[in-house]
Amino acid sequence: MVAVIYGKHTSAYKNAYNRLMKSFQKAGKKPLDATETDKRALELLVSCVDKFKNLDIETENGKLDPNNIEAVLTDAFWIRDQIDRAIVDLENFTQPA
Repeated sequence: MVAVIYGKHTSAYKNAYNRLMKSFQKAGKKPLDATETDKRALELLVSCVDKFKNLDIETENGKLDPNNIEAVLTDAFWIRDQIDRAIVDLENFTQPA
């Protein structure tokens, strides 16, 4: 399986991040609970995934649909964790010499 993602240096990430920050501002001084924070973090990750290639994984909720990025990241926590780490690592977006 391959996940095609946009890193933190891309406009896709920056636009998603800016939308997230605006939503935090709209929330005002009311602190967000863990569920809402997790939901917004998932929205950011979904915005940064272009597509999945060769995704053939079945979870307890059934076979993952590579076109439903949110469901993949929700049902396969290990994929979400890997993508979360990969987005901030600039080396993932450069070609080896």
